[in-house]
Amino acid sequence: MHTFQAMNTEFSTIGLTQSARKEIEWLIRIIEARLSRFLSDSELSRLNRSAGKPVSVSAPLYEVLEQAHAYYCETDGVFNPYLGAVVSGLGYNQSFETLSTTSRTIIPTKVKHRSKCTNPLMLDRVKQTVRLHPDVLLDLGGIAKGWSARFGSSYLIKKGVQSGLIDAGGDIAVWGTNQGAPWGISIADPFCPNKDLASFWLRHDTGVATSNCIKRSWLLSDGSRAHHIIDPRTFNSAVSDLVQVTVLAPDVLTADVYAKAMLILGFAEGVHWMQERKPELAYVQVRSDGSVHTGGNIEAYCIEWEGRNQCQI
Repeated sequence: MHTFQAMNTEFSTIGLTQSARKEIEWLIRIIEARLSRFLSDSELSRLNRSAGKPVSVSAPLYEVLEQAHAYYCETDGVFNPYLGAVVSGLGYNQSFETLSTTSRTIIPTKVKHRSKCTNPLMLDRVKQTVRLHPDVLLDLGGIAKGWSARFGSSYLIKKGVQSGLIDAGGDIAVWGTNQGAPWGISIADPFCPNKDLASFWLRHDTGVATSNCIKRSWLLSDGSRAHHIIDPRTFNSAVSDLVQVTVLAPDVLTADVYAKAMLILGFAEGVHWMQERKPELAYVQVRSDGSVHTGGNIEAYCIEWEGRNQCQI
């Protein structure tokens, strides 16, 4: 296993040659320099400062923005990359590693784009330009790691790498086999991160993403806790009976988006919503009482799975 720090999380790769590992680390650092809102000189930060006028952007940033907006529309705004001002107002205006442990003051933030699938940005594919609405601050934290894992795996597959695993802080892309055997993936217990909650042995190329509202949380001045997953219906940290959701999908980007959406919606609404919209996906939910629930089309992704006190939905 090869590990490195990027995008304020730990990346790891398994089953890759030394040259492939170096290429992935190099790619991820380039992507971070384009997509991070915590780097003042990143391409995303420059775009946020140029809101209101068309800006020429690189092909990677254009692709991420196009896909982020597509998921925004596909989920009716449950996944929302346009809430950077809100999450910054809650204190997440710097990388999580540098956040102080002291209380933070909530900064009221006015967000004008509240309707579903409004047009907070305009994309021009021919000119490869983006025009961001003046009242919107982009935050790609909800998609950047999953997109990076997918981009990295696609890059290596095109170069002829037949198998491997890329883990972008819990957003995992796997392809091929693990030396002829199925890939095994474990999910950490959100209440005891050093212990595994569930394990899966995958049938084929799969994306696995986990969204958690405990790990990246901080104390506010009123004594409450905030976290980085924003509910677009309340413009505050999501409050539901779920603390962690893992989604299995054909690709890691889809898994990433739908894990966050399900966590925001909560147990009952999330299950109903997923059954209506993405019945082909599989998921593992951890509720605030510690109970674990698996559901969706899990047999399509897993040869075998096991976990602690799981209930099948």
